[in-house]
Order: sequence, then structure tokens, then C-alpha cells
Amino acid sequence: MKRFIAIILCLVTAFGAVGADASRPAVTVVADRPSKNDPMLKNAVRVRSVRKADGVEITQWGSGGCAELTEFGMLGNRYIITAAHVILDDDGNVEERVEAEILLQGAEVRAWLQVEVMFYDKELDIAVLKSPVEMASSARLADDDSLKNGDEVTAIGGPMGQPLQASKGTIVKNSPWRCENIGTMNIRHGNSGGPVFDSEGHIVAIVRAFQRVGRDEDGGPGVMVPIECVRKYINSKVKK
Repeated sequence: MKRFIAIILCLVTAFGAVGADASRPAVTVVADRPSKNDPMLKNAVRVRSVRKADGVEITQWGSGGCAELTEFGMLGNRYIITAAHVILDDDGNVEERVEAEILLQGAEVRAWLQVEVMFYDKELDIAVLKSPVEMASSARLADDDSLKNGDEVTAIGGPMGQPLQASKGTIVKNSPWRCENIGTMNIRHGNSGGPVFDSEGHIVAIVRAFQRVGRDEDGGPGVMVPIECVRKYINSKVKK
């Protein structure tokens, strides 16, 4: 069997090794123990981008949210929103192959399928992918300005390339004008691009990075792109 060598690319702006600064509050992680049985898991996927270097396949891991995008005229359960750095190489170009672990309609198991990169923005750290087949389900985007400080949220992702799991926390900083939220859920490498859900199961943000508060492998509070910025970006692309 072909052996894949997975290399996690630990970049400051990539998988979220973000240090605290004066503009960000000090946060103590108080997230619940991650759950592998959260019902919101069905609306999330693991994402991986693959390229070859010296004959060896290098895999970069991330996550994504299965998003209902009918408000933009994009029909069906085929769309995934993620962080752009999950699918880009060091030069800002799309990796040779981008795949998502998709839960198919009527299926109880997931399958890795190559997906189309529809559009992305490196600076905003947003990307939209399209599955070649219908997925089992997708979640609606939350309304703009619906997220407030103190709101409980759930982040879904596959940390370190592990199976999807949920981590719960609360929003401690809400700055949609800066395209940044910070929450107390525990985020680790591989969570980048994963969806963040409100209590009703709507996507309120996507994970961009984490604030490092200890050892890098332990993760830290999540830094997220709020849904207002995601919605504005997708609108700008579909209206062209």
C-alpha cells in the first residue's frame, strides 16, 4: 500500500501559531472536552491538499464547513467553505490536488474525493470548494451581526489530521469590522478552515488560527473569520 507522508506546515499565518498582542485579550481556554459525537459533525469535513516534492507526497491538513449557499444562487449540498491557507502552497498558489472527506447522501461512511477550488482570497483567508457529488447535508450561514460576546459556539475540525471532533467555548472578542473573532474553544493544527456553529447549528465563522498559550501542539483559543466577512466575499465573487 502506498505510504503517505503527512507534513504539517506550521506557519504563523497558516495553521494558526498566533502569539498574543496588545490588541487581543488574554484568554484562558475553558473549552469542554472535545466530542466525537456532536450532531454538527455531519456539516463539517476534513480537507487535505497534496503535492509532490522529490517524489514524495506532502499532505497539508485542514477542515471545512458544508455550507448552504442558496442565497448566492449556488444550489445543492455541494459547497465547502474553508481557510485559504489550507489549500495554498508557500507561494500562494493552489496545491496540486485538494480533497475533502465527504459524507455522501444516504451513506454512513465518508470518502475522500477531489474537490474543485471555486475561488479564494489569501488575505481574507477564505476559500470556497465544490464537491463533485451531493453531500449528506449542509448548514445555513448565520445572519450578519448575530454573534455577540459571551455567545456559546462549537468549532468542528480534525486536529492534527485526526477524525472530526467538536470543541465548545464562548466568544470573548467580536470584531467583524476587522474580520476577526476570538473564542475560548481549543483549536489545534488541522482545525484551520473548520466551521464554527451557533446554538442553532448555523455557521457563524470559520477557524483561521489559534492563539498560542503554551506548547504549540496543545493549541489555544480560536481566531476566526466571522460570517459577515465570508458572506461579503462570496457576494463579491458571484456578482462578477
